[in-house]
Amino acid sequence: MSRRARGAAPLSPARIRVLAGCAAALAAALALPAAASAASGPTLPDVTSSVNTTWVIVAGVLVMFMQAGFAFLEIGFSRMKNAGSG
Repeated sequence: MSRRARGAAPLSPARIRVLAGCAAALAAALALPAAASAASGPTLPDVTSSVNTTWVIVAGVLVMFMQAGFAFLEIGFSRMKNAGSG
């Protein structure tokens, strides 16, 4: 028995084109109504909220890197001769 399941027809190039066309039509049918309803554009409170959220995330990432920098600074201050085993 071959690796293909019994009764499964091979995909011909024509069948692949038809399936690709159906997939494209389905994607367009799902995307166009959403694009039409979003045509009004974002409001000022929406934009303000997005900008504030982005800034908080960026500031949080900077604080995390700052803490890592302090850790490396402290590591640099310690010398091997002063590092004890306990």
